[in-house]
Amino acid sequence: MLNGVQHKELGDCNSTIAVTKKELRTVPYLRFVVQSSRTAMAVNSSQMNSSVTYFACYDPSVFLRPPSSLYTNYIISAIINAVSALAAFFGNALILAALKKTTSLKSASNSLLCSLASSDLMVGLVVQPLHVIYSVYGIIGGPRVRCYSRIMFAWTSDYFIAVSFLTIVAISLDRYLTLCQHRAYRSAMTPSRTRAVVAVLWVLCLSFPLGRFVSSSIPMILSSVVFLVFLVIPSYAGYKIYRFFKQHELQISSQFQIPAGKNSKTPGFNVSKYKRSVTTLLIVYLALLICFLPSVAVTVAWVTADQNGKLALIKVGNFSLTFLMFNSSLNPFLYCWRIREVRKLSINLLKKWFCCRKKKKNDKNSTNYSNSNNNKHNKPEDTRL
Repeated sequence: MLNGVQHKELGDCNSTIAVTKKELRTVPYLRFVVQSSRTAMAVNSSQMNSSVTYFACYDPSVFLRPPSSLYTNYIISAIINAVSALAAFFGNALILAALKKTTSLKSASNSLLCSLASSDLMVGLVVQPLHVIYSVYGIIGGPRVRCYSRIMFAWTSDYFIAVSFLTIVAISLDRYLTLCQHRAYRSAMTPSRTRAVVAVLWVLCLSFPLGRFVSSSIPMILSSVVFLVFLVIPSYAGYKIYRFFKQHELQISSQFQIPAGKNSKTPGFNVSKYKRSVTTLLIVYLALLICFLPSVAVTVAWVTADQNGKLALIKVGNFSLTFLMFNSSLNPFLYCWRIREVRKLSINLLKKWFCCRKKKKNDKNSTNYSNSNNNKHNKPEDTRL
């Protein structure tokens, strides 16, 4: 999902770079990174003395020895991603624990929401730490670690972000079918079948990292297709839901006996709760779209930029990628804001956790105090004859 300038720190397509013998050991890994980023590297094997000359679309000097002008960019990016990674991991872990305890959310929507929270959790646990390592070693040096982290970052970011995109598509279809085919859909889409759909979705997204082994163009094609699906299907589902309520507002009120100005709970369908869930989906969808659009804009600008413009886009692309991953730490706050039961359970879990820690600390202090008093009052017996 991140093909483009964010996965390429490019230099001049005809640039010549001198690489020392020490850095030559890293070249096989660099070549692999270059191939996975849809670029080519040709090695001039005739020069193997003090330096080796490379003619590459991917500028190895930027990768192995980043210029000092990028250091500030790397430092800011590393700090933001480190903080965001903690928020994404603990926030989504809390959401998953709350969803596990819910009663009214044990449905297809709950399983899909767990899938979205799980992918966001993995972004904070795996993807963002890899980006932090990549940025830090760009400053302190270490091309081998930088290469490895760069490769793993490309694979994992493609995978988990694709899962997030397709999960939101699945949630939008779930909301649409719940309204238009309520009884038939609820009877057909059992929790076990929903979990099977989620598992298939996660397996299908493996085509992103695995596609890099087959052809460098496969991730680019898959990214374009997934992004197009992400734009079309949720937009279409939202439009149809809006049109349905506008055209059948009187029929819905009559069918479910909704008094004017009041919310009613019916045994089969809760209209007010459904509308709130659709609004929540819209907010989550727009948040991901807004976080992703800067990456799209940078990639499009890269195509038409000159050499100086591309060097500036490297910095902008780094921040646009950070902004995209920030979405994973934003979603838990959106869930707590929009889903009342999740908010209550999350607060209760936090209170329970803090109370347990406080109780353990008090018990430990009281135990230490009791032991100290016992040592004072219990004198050793005199065993002399």
